[in-house]
Amino acid sequence: QLACPLDLGCHSVGEDFWVRVIDFNTGKELDCQKGHHGPVHSVRWAPDGSRYASGSEDGTVRIWAKA
Repeated sequence: QLACPLDLGCHSVGEDFWVRVIDFNTGKELDCQKGHHGPVHSVRWAPDGSRYASGSEDGTVRIWAKA
């Protein structure tokens, strides 16, 4: 699943428990976070773009600061 605010990069999430922020234009990985103990199924940006939240199959939601 990808969550792509206009100028904040895209998120790539999946079965490997990692949340990656990828530059939409270049494909370059900007950030990578690990903290879940199950597959990550959703990511959403805060309205001000300073943070994002990820939700996992392990039942947790994690808040990350933008790198």
